[in-house]
Amino acid sequence: MLDETVPAYLSSSFGTATNTLLAGGIMFAIVLAVGLPESTDIAAMEKDGFWRVIYGFPYICQFLTNLMFLTCYREDSIVFNIGTGNDEEALALIRKVYAKDEDPNAVLATLKGTSQKGSSNVTIGQATCDRKYKKATWVAFALCFF
Repeated sequence: MLDETVPAYLSSSFGTATNTLLAGGIMFAIVLAVGLPESTDIAAMEKDGFWRVIYGFPYICQFLTNLMFLTCYREDSIVFNIGTGNDEEALALIRKVYAKDEDPNAVLATLKGTSQKGSSNVTIGQATCDRKYKKATWVAFALCFF
């Protein structure tokens, strides 16, 4: 989704920022591990449940991200709108996301040239709440824990 929210000439900078934040998240997990007992103290390890916090933290973050996409940022992505042929909505989102000096039609043409076809045309709201998809989506989410 980086290519649909960042102008093409800035994508390498934002890609670097994304990878830096990923490394920061890994570092945060390592810092959380400080709360674990020593590996030689078996009795303390058996009683301690802090590992659950470390294990569950990424799931909590992902849940909050999905919740924000379902409630705060309800628009479908620019590439999704392009894939479904909804160019007017894509242009409206491009005007909303990109800088005012960017030409929305040029951005749309660039995205049309670089976007991949084969989207399932299912929104995140449909995947999680629609009767046809929700069972499979939530089962897949539950399987992530194993």
